[in-house]
Amino acid sequence: MHGQSNYTHTKQEHLSGLLNICTHAWNPLVNGKPTWAHPEVVIIDCTSGNGHTEQGDEGSPLLINAWAQRSYGFGFRQLCCERTPTSFVKLTQNNLSQTDIMLGSYQELVPIWLESLDLKRPALGFVYCDPNGAKDLIEGIDLFAWLARQPRFQCLDFIFHWSMNAYSRNAGVGNEWAQTPLLDVVHRLAMMKRHAYMREPLDKWQWVFMQILNTSKVRPIWPNERVLAYADWCRQFAERFTA
Repeated sequence: MHGQSNYTHTKQEHLSGLLNICTHAWNPLVNGKPTWAHPEVVIIDCTSGNGHTEQGDEGSPLLINAWAQRSYGFGFRQLCCERTPTSFVKLTQNNLSQTDIMLGSYQELVPIWLESLDLKRPALGFVYCDPNGAKDLIEGIDLFAWLARQPRFQCLDFIFHWSMNAYSRNAGVGNEWAQTPLLDVVHRLAMMKRHAYMREPLDKWQWVFMQILNTSKVRPIWPNERVLAYADWCRQFAERFTA
C-alpha cells in the first residue's frame, strides 16, 4: 500500500480533466431538463479520505463536489464513504453540498445509500474508487459487478484508480486477495461496461486510471495524457504485468 507522493497532483489533474470531459454524459439535458434519467446525478466516492492531501490541497471529495455544483447546481447527490474514523471526522468538517458522508466500508454502504434515494428512474452518474494501493478496489469487484447488472444502477459509469505494482507485489508475498493473475482482474473490470479506457501506468507504483463507460459518445482522451482504449492498452502495456 502506498500513501501520497509527488504523483498525487497528477492524479487530481487527471480526475479533473475526466470530469470536465464527461459532464454531459452523466445528465443529458433538453431545454434544461433531463431527458430520461433521474433529475439528480448520482456520484459515489468509495474511498474519500479526509478531503485534503497531506499538502493541504483539495482531495477527490472536494474536487468532485465543486465540479458537480458548477455543472448541475443542486441537481446531484453525492456519497462519500470513509472507513477510517479519524479521516471520517475530518471529512465531515468540509462544506460539501448535497452530500452524505458515511463511516464504514463502501462495499456495505453503497447499496444501502442507493436504496435510500428511492429512484423512480435509472440512476445516471458515476462511481469513483481510488484506494491506497489496490486491495480495497479488488475487494469491491462483487459490488461493481452487482451495480453493472442492476437495471436501476447499470447506467452508472466506473472510474477506478489503483496501483498495478501494489497488486503484483502483494501477489508475490502470497496475499490471498491478489492471487488471481493481474491481467485477469483488469479484464474483469474492463468488461463490466461496453467501453473501457486506461491511462498508461505512471511512476514507480504503476498507477493507472480505468474509465469504464456505458456510452461511445464520450472519449475520455486528451493531449497531455496517454489514455488508450482497453484493447490498445493491453497490446502496449500488458507485458509489464505478465508473470
